[in-house]
Amino acid sequence: MNFINAATKKERTHVEEIIKSQPVMPHEGITATEIGICGKQNLFMDVYRPDNDAEKHPIIIDIHGGGLIAGRKEQNQNLATWLAKEGYLTFVPDYRLVPETNIFGQITDVINAFATVAERAEDFVGDLNQVFVVADSAGAFLACMASSILRYPVKMQPVEDELEENVPEAAKKLVINAMGLQSGMYYIYKGQVGLLQNYYMSKGWKNHSYAEFIKPETYSKLIPPCYICTGKKDFLKKQTFGFKKCLENERVHHDYGFVSKRETVHAFAALYPETESAVGVNREMIRFFDESAAASL
Repeated sequence: MNFINAATKKERTHVEEIIKSQPVMPHEGITATEIGICGKQNLFMDVYRPDNDAEKHPIIIDIHGGGLIAGRKEQNQNLATWLAKEGYLTFVPDYRLVPETNIFGQITDVINAFATVAERAEDFVGDLNQVFVVADSAGAFLACMASSILRYPVKMQPVEDELEENVPEAAKKLVINAMGLQSGMYYIYKGQVGLLQNYYMSKGWKNHSYAEFIKPETYSKLIPPCYICTGKKDFLKKQTFGFKKCLENERVHHDYGFVSKRETVHAFAALYPETESAVGVNREMIRFFDESAAASL
């Protein structure tokens, strides 16, 4: 078994163990539905809708993590439930994984998910004037790429040129007010995760025109306002520290949460939203979203 297959098997088994061990969060007051992602035959997303339809609901698109090689939407079902209970119409899409595709196929999938939200949100009483993205681990990288392409298509053209298909018109019209990035995997070519960089892209990727644009030093300038968080036991916390410096250097509007408790393992805010630490940073994230929405009025 080669390196990528061994890593994939290990990480995907780990994800399934997490899903099986998660407590089931009650769904009272929420309706969960699965819908297809436009342009994709075998990709779906879950929609968690608050049952109160008295007014339109602000929207969250949640992008799961998994090191780009693992993960599925079900691992964030409790976070989506929690967010829906807070009043957000929450969409949780799947995307293809490495090595079945590469990061450009994954970014294509995320952008198609954004297009689906733009097309279907009103069917679920969603407010397209209040759209936010939440993403953990590798999902944070994909969210940054997708949102940067939508906000600055000319600057991000080298990455867009690598996508499998053109950006849908519906996605181009989607305005993301702010993002919440949890235990982000921002540097996909460094450290432990960097061991798979050639599978994420290709050998010799550093010589391609897109190379500069997948670096946080570049794309941190192009993303919406964001709330970032990590914790003491997060094995990627140094990546968040580095990304925070990028945001500070570029004077990007952001806020930051760090929790020093032992329960704060990697992606704790997404995978274990029932814990006290997760509730704390997730409420801070929502506060940041509220402030960002108010500032955009």
